[in-house]
Amino acid sequence: MFLSNGDGAEKIWETIRAHLRAEYGGRTYDSWLKPVSLVEVVGDTVTLASPTHFTADWIRNHFSERLRLLWSAQASDIKHVRIIVQRGALKTGSDVLTALPLETEAGASVNTHSAGNAGSLEQRYTFDSFVVGKANELAYNAARALAEGGPIDFNPLFLHGTTGLGKTHLMHAIGWEIRRAMPDAKVVYMSAEKFMVEFVSAMRSKDTLSFKQKLRSADLLMIDDVQFIAGKDSTQEEFFHTMNEIISAGKRLVITA
Repeated sequence: MFLSNGDGAEKIWETIRAHLRAEYGGRTYDSWLKPVSLVEVVGDTVTLASPTHFTADWIRNHFSERLRLLWSAQASDIKHVRIIVQRGALKTGSDVLTALPLETEAGASVNTHSAGNAGSLEQRYTFDSFVVGKANELAYNAARALAEGGPIDFNPLFLHGTTGLGKTHLMHAIGWEIRRAMPDAKVVYMSAEKFMVEFVSAMRSKDTLSFKQKLRSADLLMIDDVQFIAGKDSTQEEFFHTMNEIISAGKRLVITA
């Protein structure tokens, strides 16, 4: 069967996408494969696009052979599947925020607890002590990528999930790894509740400048449980300004909810 670009290729791709969702399940499909788009079919090669280098590398390592087999089953001439990076491939239009769900599964529990208003990093919460399973593997690898300090395709990193699934653990692990690799880096971790309390206190004392400088001078800023500032207009506004300043300055931001 000879396959060329056009409706035929798109129809095959839709069939393959449906197969992938059924085979891997909704969570894995939505996290990795849903953002992938068909670019072109030339000769015996299919070119697919992923929105970031991180996800493209992951797909090459975990799904490329399966993609090739599925394409070959639909069109016998197809011998190769190529994965490229194309930011426009992500239909949701978010190149800034990567939302990574955390969920435990049988045999892959995570040792964590609420950090509350603690301003310092918990020594026991490191990457080495984090239990990795299929359900949190994406979040773990994204956290490691951010903590290594090299170029990343996502900022901020947004971790979301219910209580007790490892969000805070990963935040502290990122902080420790950054401090290990860059001892002079300024790492700031606080809960959203502490963010709100300190911001309100700064407004009352008419010293918001010190509050802003404390956070915006950070090389790595981590805010835990941001859902607690929902509906608090002035705190939300300050939080968004802080986010924009950190991102614009090329510094790193991690938030959880």
